[in-house]
Amino acid sequence: MAHGRLPIKPSSKGFQTSSESATPFSNWSTELRFCLVCSQQLLKGLNYSAQGEGLRLLGYFGDPRVFLIMKDCAVDHLIPRCRRTACGVLASLNYDDKEDANDAYATLQQLVDCEDWTLRYAAIESLLNFKHMHFIEEDLKAKTPGIISGRLSAESEDSELLKAKIGYMVENKTI
Repeated sequence: MAHGRLPIKPSSKGFQTSSESATPFSNWSTELRFCLVCSQQLLKGLNYSAQGEGLRLLGYFGDPRVFLIMKDCAVDHLIPRCRRTACGVLASLNYDDKEDANDAYATLQQLVDCEDWTLRYAAIESLLNFKHMHFIEEDLKAKTPGIISGRLSAESEDSELLKAKIGYMVENKTI
């Protein structure tokens, strides 16, 4: 896996910077370094709206080096908005490693069964709009229609409106 070390890491109090992991990002573009600095400031503290925007900002350039942060946030962050943002970013990163792309896709598949309906919806939308489907293994792809249709079944606790929205997304996007 080709990850650069980012000087931010999630913690129970939002995101904290780690001085020992801060390294010069000379191989990163000026825009991405600026984005990283801005994101660091947004991810600090307890302003969850700012954290969501910081995550979106980190994902803006699609750099795959933010994959681990996005995966951790999608699975473990306390705030649903941040988790939904991380789902969207996971789907839009420019993966250069099949392993990371498959890991992100599998993570999104797992989030389809999350208790929070907004996160389920974000995970389904992210699966349907995954940017680098050519990296995804066929057996992993084959599970997706069954996972999504499980959310549309009569046994699903999802509301009829949510089922209609998911059905509309599935009809308008081939998976």
